[in-house]
Amino acid sequence: MTQKTFTTPSGEEVEIDEHNFIEAEIVVDLCEAVDRDLDGFLDYISDLVTNTCLLSDFSYRVIGVTPEGALIMKVCGDITDILEWEKEEDEDNV
Repeated sequence: MTQKTFTTPSGEEVEIDEHNFIEAEIVVDLCEAVDRDLDGFLDYISDLVTNTCLLSDFSYRVIGVTPEGALIMKVCGDITDILEWEKEEDEDNV
């Protein structure tokens, strides 16, 4: 049986589609966003969504701003590498 949901670091349960893609909302502190190069920023987004830098083929868009000025972003990406990594970790712990 394949996993149907994924839990983000914030505790949000998101559905996994048939292509192992998820969609989640994150809040990005603007200071964190501008203090990185593009690769660092993409790794930061991946970490906020999955707690890893393994999110792949993802897109993001700003959908709002908090009263404190942080960006609210919608992120959609492939978690296949994460699912495979988790499976290998489970097998190693048996």
